[in-house]
Amino acid sequence: MKKPSKLSFLVLGIGDLFTKFYYHTSMIIFADDFKLLVDFPSPLRKVIYEASKKAKFDIDVTDINDAILTHVHSDHSNGIETYGFYKLFFEGKKPTLYTIPEVKDVLWENRLKASMGYLTNKNFDFEKQMILEDYFNIQIL
Repeated sequence: MKKPSKLSFLVLGIGDLFTKFYYHTSMIIFADDFKLLVDFPSPLRKVIYEASKKAKFDIDVTDINDAILTHVHSDHSNGIETYGFYKLFFEGKKPTLYTIPEVKDVLWENRLKASMGYLTNKNFDFEKQMILEDYFNIQIL
């Protein structure tokens, strides 16, 4: 597998919400060793795997610790749960999420709280109430 050059883009998808041929529009930007995921297609790991295999890049969600969310429409945000859960539970990391105030203001309450707001133990008993900042270091643009 090759390593991306100093400034590279790996397009993950070019489709809109209604596409039946492509993954939703998103990309990874490479700048030296820095990697920035732009939006969160679903299924996230599969999309990254297929694009990186086609480009002969060796990249996985484990290599990406910074991401930007442009807006909360489903074709741009459906994979954010996978990203947040994977980073927390498999890697023990809290990635940086860049976004604008208008997105941050609705992201948790209107998009993620229902699925990411409560942790349970092995017996599915309530263990902890979570907030957005338990999953991500938020950086407002």
